Amino acid sequence: MIDILFIAQNRHQFEYFTKLSKNLEFNCKVVMPKHFCYSFKKCNIDKKLDEVERKYSSFKAILYKPYIKLITPYFECNYRYYINKFNPKIVALWNGVKYPQNIAVNIAKEFNKKIIYFENGFLPNTTQADCKGVNAGSSIPRDYEFYKNLTIDTKLPKDLNKREFVGKQKLYDVVLPKSYIFVPFQVAYDSQIINFSNFSGMEELFYLIAKIANNLKINFVFKEHPSDRVSNYSKLHNIANESPYLTFANSVDTQELIQNAKAVVTINSSVGIESLLFSKKVYVLGEAFYAIDGITIKANKNTLVQKLQDKQEIDFKVVENFLKYLQSYLLPNSWKEPKKEHYLALNKRIKQCLQ
Repeated sequence: MIDILFIAQNRHQFEYFTKLSKNLEFNCKVVMPKHFCYSFKKCNIDKKLDEVERKYSSFKAILYKPYIKLITPYFECNYRYYINKFNPKIVALWNGVKYPQNIAVNIAKEFNKKIIYFENGFLPNTTQADCKGVNAGSSIPRDYEFYKNLTIDTKLPKDLNKREFVGKQKLYDVVLPKSYIFVPFQVAYDSQIINFSNFSGMEELFYLIAKIANNLKINFVFKEHPSDRVSNYSKLHNIANESPYLTFANSVDTQELIQNAKAVVTINSSVGIESLLFSKKVYVLGEAFYAIDGITIKANKNTLVQKLQDKQEIDFKVVENFLKYLQSYLLPNSWKEPKKEHYLALNKRIKQCLQ
């Protein structure tokens, strides 16, 4: 039996997990699915097929779906083979909600193995590592009173990480309204939207906001997600160009958009957390660990217009306590550049998982 079996799904994960295996005080093994085997056990891949529908054109989706169905038994067999062979105390993997790692999660649970999940940190230069899950599935307390009475002495970041666009988003100069609400787009085919919201995508969010903007006569500014390589929002840009209340500001830095905004509306983006760093009211429309009344304002498709008109106050001292808790909860350093403090913090986290 080994202590930790790291299951990587791509080269970046393999490199990170290999660094961890060499720097942790545990007996570790890092693997990638490459064992030649095939399973006839049925796996639920409905969420992945939904992602394919959202991400690709109908023609590409028709071709890609059979491939997913064909390759899934290969992953299932590999995960089962490695977990059975190495018999680890803990199975470690990235995210755990996304395909195909969610298959590994189900197999690990079948073998009664503990699991530790990794993800990008939602504060600058941090990484998530949680024994319960990540993002909306994490172990972060959702109790306002917990944060109200909390005392943690730690410094919060003042600047956000800049992210370059990787897709074909339209970039052009804009003049921001003097007063506006910022609405950051998310990757429509990401697990955050598919698993933790009831929005079909960013188009539905846009049309909801457009209707509210016309009714309330207030300005909204949108920014597409820098990592979205597929989506084409040309139609939405055309609508915004014809509206006195809607603006796309892809060329403007996200931190600037947050700092100049009156408030932020999001489904469950990490921009919601970043906005709290700048003492902004944040309206949350989906499932999120920070959808805590009093720290943010929980809303949905039907209640958002009323919530925007209400004068709900936020105690930003409690918000600060919440952010300081998050800073202490997250591993220091991005997983891309882990340092000694990263490994030390992870050692402690793994010991907690083993208790």
